[in-house]
Amino acid sequence: MPTIPNPKNHPHPQPGQWPADGPHTARPTAERVREQLRLFLILLVGLIIVTQLPLPFRLGGFALALAIGWVGIQLLISMMALSRAGTSVRGWLAVIIGLGLAGVLTLVLGFQAVLYPMTVEHERCLSEANTLQAKETCNRLYQERLEKITRDLRTRPTP
Repeated sequence: MPTIPNPKNHPHPQPGQWPADGPHTARPTAERVREQLRLFLILLVGLIIVTQLPLPFRLGGFALALAIGWVGIQLLISMMALSRAGTSVRGWLAVIIGLGLAGVLTLVLGFQAVLYPMTVEHERCLSEANTLQAKETCNRLYQERLEKITRDLRTRPTP
């Protein structure tokens, strides 16, 4: 039979002693928010750089985009907590714009991943093109293939 502890022998913990106030949950401070913002900006610059790489390496941007989303949301939560505590917080707009940019770049990466063979062929064609006319030909062929895919999707019979 379980025993019920006597409340007199086990007083309620004080607010600083609650499990949620332990070392594993750091309260947001201005320094911690600055560190999170620094990490967020480094990840965002990394994503921008990775999206310029050739295609199999460019797909590594998905991991960076996931990290940016996580750090960005945690950063906004920390900024909100600091703001509620009465501390002046700057950088809201930068974080929101950064999350938006990361979202757009992730959509572009997703589009390129879906059309991977066609995108690789387009990049190879562009890398071998030595003149502006050859590059225009590569772009025209790529556009024609995209138009063919969209036309096929539009005319596809519905079940």
